[in-house]
Amino acid sequence: MNDTESRPITSQGLMILQGREAIQLAFSSRQEDKSGELLLDGEKRKYDRPKKQHFNHMIPSHFISPKVQIAF
Repeated sequence: MNDTESRPITSQGLMILQGREAIQLAFSSRQEDKSGELLLDGEKRKYDRPKKQHFNHMIPSHFISPKVQIAF
């Protein structure tokens, strides 16, 4: 994700590109700082233990989860 692209919104689906959890789908919970996002995957990473991921290591999808929207 480049700086010119928009940041993901809460509950938007994201494909993780790098790291131990590469090629997995996660959902955005909130923006942590200018360079990272807190992600949830529903299995290992739930609402109480989100993972911080750098914007350059993910691609946003068009899917928005209604279940994640309700939680936040």
